Amino acid sequence: MVPQTYLLSKGRTILNANLSGLIYRIFSIHSYTTPDVTEQNFHNENSCFKKSEMAEVQKQSHIKRQITGIKYKIRPIIKEDIPQVLDIWKETRVYGGHCLHTWLAFDSKGIHVAVTDSGEVLGACAGVINHDDLAFYGAYSMREKYQRKGIGFKIYLACSEHIGARNAALNCVPRLLELYRDKYGFPIVENKWELLVNEIYENFSPENLSDEVPKGVYIENCRNAHLPLICEYDCNVVGYRRDLAIKFMIQEQDTESLVATKDGECVGFGVIKKTWRGVHHLGPLYANDAAVAEVILRRLIVSVPEIKSLYMATVSNNAPANDFVKKLGCPTSEICHRLTRRDKANIDTSRIFALFDMHF
Repeated sequence: MVPQTYLLSKGRTILNANLSGLIYRIFSIHSYTTPDVTEQNFHNENSCFKKSEMAEVQKQSHIKRQITGIKYKIRPIIKEDIPQVLDIWKETRVYGGHCLHTWLAFDSKGIHVAVTDSGEVLGACAGVINHDDLAFYGAYSMREKYQRKGIGFKIYLACSEHIGARNAALNCVPRLLELYRDKYGFPIVENKWELLVNEIYENFSPENLSDEVPKGVYIENCRNAHLPLICEYDCNVVGYRRDLAIKFMIQEQDTESLVATKDGECVGFGVIKKTWRGVHHLGPLYANDAAVAEVILRRLIVSVPEIKSLYMATVSNNAPANDFVKKLGCPTSEICHRLTRRDKANIDTSRIFALFDMHF
């Protein structure tokens, strides 16, 4: 085995005594449960681990199994797991809800869970393949009593194995930027914009938004006939096709969606949905024109009379989007960085007024 002092000098040891606590804090939400960490798990292009570290990882993995004494396996999520995963999301304050059904249908192996023999779900992590050469990590969540035991890290490895050598992206809070960038193989940091998480739980004001529709534009409820137009528009904004995800998202339970058209073409669309804790998530909201986006935003909120709280994520370089948030009285609660393994996605942020999803 390579001496640990050597590994430390190279800055490459990922499970030493100094870093393990930080690593397991992050991945206290993810886990993989093959009985051993093997060379096969690491021997692919996208792995950021080196063979010289293999013995140390195996040793630490064995120690953690002895300490925890928890018997579990890691596998792709199934429909029956969703209620437990939502309970974990409630416990750890991960946003989401019916979107799990969407992403399960879109990529059946894109979300992994750690499950005991008795059927208890310990934690989950997503590594969804959005496109042939783009995947997205997110939705890390772990029951509090099983955190910091190495389970989450193994779920992350399972997601990585599913993603393979594709380019991949994730959203990261500032305090974890160096870890993901320098240790986990996401060296490309988006420097033109950041993600702004905006939340409000009372006294927001949709009446402060305009309801004046620009001339020639029609805004109506989404129907199946609109799907081809919406999917084409979505592709133009984000740079790749995800037609099934769009279709499943619009058909989710407790979801309202609007589309804007002009001269037979889609010029914007938006979605609002109820999440696990009653908070409504607004997104995506895409539009060619800020005036169109503002009307869609207002009408989506008004379409849900029982709404009491709102969550939407914007990009920092779309000034009109963030002006809308201020009009609503919706403060920014968190800032996140977008990190990728290789190339940045070619995204037209001038048309993104609210993100599709923070985790997928």
